[in-house]
Amino acid sequence: MFRFAAAFLVSFMLCTAPVQAAGFEQTFKEAQAAYKTGKYADAARLFVQTADLLKKAKETAKAQMVLGNAAIAYMQAEDYASAVTIYENLLSNPGKADQKILLKSYKNLVICHSHLEQHALKIQTLERMMQALPKLPKAEISNVYAQMGDAYRALEIYAPASAAYDKAAHLLPQDADPRVRGRLLTAMGLCQGNMGDFAGASENLAKAKELAARINEPLTLAESDSNLGILYWERGDYPQALQLLNNSLETERKNTLRRNEGVDLNNLGLVKKSMGYFPDAMRAFEDALAIAREVGNVKDEAIALSNRALLNRITGKLSEARADYRAALELYERTGFQEGKAGALLGVGKIAEREDRDLETALNCYREALDIYSQLRLPRNQAEALLQIGGVLKQTALPGRTSRDLVFDDEPTVPKIDKTEALAEAEKAYQSALLLAEQVGSKEMLWAAHQGLGFCAFQKGQPEEALEHYTFAINLVTAMRTSLESVELLGEYMAGKEDLYSEAMEVCARLHGETQDVKYLEMQMQFDETLRNEIQKASAALVRMEFADTDKQKLYDKLVALGRKQAKAESTVPVVAPVPTEASEETKLVHKIKTEEAKKQKATVQQLDQDYQTLLTEWKEKYPGDAVIFESSARLDIPKIQQALSDDQVLLHYMQLPDKLVIVCISNDRVDSKIVNISKKELDEAIRKQFLVEYIQTYGSKSPPTPSEELDYMDKSVSILSILHNCLILPINNLLKNKKRLYICAGGFIAQVPFSALVSSYEDKNPHFLIDDYDIGNIRPSFISALTDPNKKSSDKTLLAVGNPHNNTIYMKNLDGAEKEIQNVNSTLYKENFIKDIQYTNTANIS
Repeated sequence: MFRFAAAFLVSFMLCTAPVQAAGFEQTFKEAQAAYKTGKYADAARLFVQTADLLKKAKETAKAQMVLGNAAIAYMQAEDYASAVTIYENLLSNPGKADQKILLKSYKNLVICHSHLEQHALKIQTLERMMQALPKLPKAEISNVYAQMGDAYRALEIYAPASAAYDKAAHLLPQDADPRVRGRLLTAMGLCQGNMGDFAGASENLAKAKELAARINEPLTLAESDSNLGILYWERGDYPQALQLLNNSLETERKNTLRRNEGVDLNNLGLVKKSMGYFPDAMRAFEDALAIAREVGNVKDEAIALSNRALLNRITGKLSEARADYRAALELYERTGFQEGKAGALLGVGKIAEREDRDLETALNCYREALDIYSQLRLPRNQAEALLQIGGVLKQTALPGRTSRDLVFDDEPTVPKIDKTEALAEAEKAYQSALLLAEQVGSKEMLWAAHQGLGFCAFQKGQPEEALEHYTFAINLVTAMRTSLESVELLGEYMAGKEDLYSEAMEVCARLHGETQDVKYLEMQMQFDETLRNEIQKASAALVRMEFADTDKQKLYDKLVALGRKQAKAESTVPVVAPVPTEASEETKLVHKIKTEEAKKQKATVQQLDQDYQTLLTEWKEKYPGDAVIFESSARLDIPKIQQALSDDQVLLHYMQLPDKLVIVCISNDRVDSKIVNISKKELDEAIRKQFLVEYIQTYGSKSPPTPSEELDYMDKSVSILSILHNCLILPINNLLKNKKRLYICAGGFIAQVPFSALVSSYEDKNPHFLIDDYDIGNIRPSFISALTDPNKKSSDKTLLAVGNPHNNTIYMKNLDGAEKEIQNVNSTLYKENFIKDIQYTNTANIS
């Protein structure tokens, strides 16, 4: 709560020439009377009239004092803009004003700017005050810097805010109230945390906690533990976060701080959710909800409902999630918390889009959220809402398109707009999102916007432009650090990524078909390879890796910590938007401050990125096999693949597009590409339903079948394996002549197909398997060098391979290739043990 520094208030006698006395003395008395009766607006007006009369009488000094009274009356009337005008007038011509009066004038002007939320002008006024009053005591200067910190923090410009709080803390007298020092340390620590300086933040928040414990203030102590807990959560140190939040909860329970207890139960739930302890998280959210209702805090209740809704969504309890989001929306509406309402609308829209396939409802939710974010001037949130809108309109333009990750049996409920119009509206949404993403510096939003624009360009018949957008997006994605927060909804996360790569591959297929340029095949294969790496990278982010090698663990921890710091610093770069010429003085000043600070913060982010890349290079050099934990890019070179293949070997790379299957066939002397006209949905359904479910799962779950049932299962398996042979091998059969070994590279459901068991013919109940004609191996093109580069001798590599079993009752063909492969691998390990023709026993002792 602000207190006015009453610089002049109505207490002096006017001494002027007799001819003027009656005029302004009467006005002055009326002003005093109005002020005393609480008619502050009238009092202010009358004080201004008195000052005007005094100026005409050339009583300038007294006129200035009366204007001071007018300013205070305006402040009491909460007309802070009029008070600012008067104070600016007074301070522009201070004359020989008393230093105390000058200080009080500046302080009141600062208060007015605070009420008007003119934070940039507040900073400017505080700087002017220090220049005009250079001999202020240290305690007063400390207070000035503390207020500067508050203003910068309100503008979300954390570097100068932190620096201001630091100066305030150092200038504070040693005998100052420890609560003041604690507040400064807390504010500085929170700013440092927002910048990604977790070490500095931890240190200052810990100091604030020590002060709180020393003066025995339970509320401050609990808040200190809570702040530290949230900081450790953001750092990814979940056990430490849990301990601190539990400490805070213990303090709050002992001292009956119920509202704080509810807030920290919410925080505890978020940490438990991040750790994957969903039942514990749910209990915490429900306890927080109960306390919010008990203390009557509607906003806290809405937040707890939103958190519970997200958890229900993660765990697949969609009806509960819908109910919670709807309840939260009502409460946000009641409290006027518009940002919370917009967040809940996004949640409702997500469920409608992804689970209910109700695109019309989703679009309405996203548009309403966008309107709120636009009114609140939150560019990062605006960009997010625009991307969601673009995604729905993209699906509206092509409703029959199957996502790479999700297969829907039902047609979606689409908005009632023309497909051409939907595509045009989608493009507008993506273009707007791109501009905002560039302003806020969000890589996540940048790649999503470029993906959307790539899709729109491709649909308009511009594949070259589309490929530029997709390549830009994929280059961003492959280099991005992946956090647990971004992948906890792994299905949604990977659906977006898989669609990105799938759409880019579709563009490459079109360009290859039009130009027959092998570079587009290579790009297509590289995108497919990179997608596999991206899946591994996302999966690795779900857990904290632990390695037996201590040096490797240290480097891993450094990379994770630096990645978090860089991401946090990047997310808080001030957003600089264009300013119209008619903008207010405050807006122009904010733009100037943010422009300067954004430049500094971007330099910091760039340096952090360079440091991260240095560590990443070291990681990739030392542990190339685990490079994918941090980076998903794949390097693929078709000529090198050809060099690695012998005359009798061929690499078959399978890539699924929405409406076709692409098979790239690479041998050492040629590269071919075949298109099979089978949609991804149709082929996946055949593998999933007919092979994995109706054959593998059904057969495996049965009790021992009768001989006739066994034959039925045999016929069923041969039938689907024949169908798959016709889809996957028959189209390129003529390219396999004179080949002995097939190297298979496939993803998705095709990767679950047992190529060795594919059936080319079935005569007299004798199936002819693919393994009867070829040795079959699996390899990824980016690891093709493994075929030619012998492994270095290593003492920690051991091989156990078992193959070619013989059975006295069932004839099984001897697979020479399997035996040869084991010999080749064994030779690279420099081991001499190779045992053949040993009898089966229940136990074996092989040295």
